[in-house]
Amino acid sequence: MNRLQLCQRARAEMGLGGSGPSTTISQTGEMLQVVNWVDTAWERIQSSRNWDWLWEASTVTITANTSVTSGTIPASRYLKDCVRDSTGTLLSYLPWADFRLAYPTAQIAAGTPGTWTIRPDKSFAVNAKPTTNTTYSVERYKNPTAMTTDSDATTGTPQGIPSEHHMLIVWRAVMLYAGHDEAQVLYNHAQAEYRKVLSAMGITDHAEIEWGVCW
Repeated sequence: MNRLQLCQRARAEMGLGGSGPSTTISQTGEMLQVVNWVDTAWERIQSSRNWDWLWEASTVTITANTSVTSGTIPASRYLKDCVRDSTGTLLSYLPWADFRLAYPTAQIAAGTPGTWTIRPDKSFAVNAKPTTNTTYSVERYKNPTAMTTDSDATTGTPQGIPSEHHMLIVWRAVMLYAGHDEAQVLYNHAQAEYRKVLSAMGITDHAEIEWGVCW
């Protein structure tokens, strides 16, 4: 389902009268609330776990004679044992609290990095300054993204929740509506349905709690 279809299905499950919405753009009143509840549900679901469908293999480049490059993804979304340089050498991860004590910024010198971290500002940092631009392969989970148009899909690029689980978004939106409207019976129903879909997703689309080994 795309954004518009999700909103239409959510409205129906909420038991709201009439039809629609006919679009998710420039809505007002009750239909604006429906759109907002669906958008909020989608973003909260993405944020709740490192889902398999958020995974990506990517690269990070450290410019010569520097040890830090800016980023947008927090440490919690990186696989910690999967950062390698162009030779295939695996770098060790240190949490920022330990890294900053072991490798004070002012003391980082030229050399071959062997340790990496993610700083609080989400920058990717290493413990030495390579003398040439150096690219590292990484594995991580993408940040949540927002839907903004009618046709925005929840599958494929950039995010890819499987289509069989789209009702998770609908039921989460219904829960938000029911909580706002103090409709306890509807909330309980939506929560039960939400948990069914969530349970199925936990089996097929949730990364293991322990970090997997890179091959």
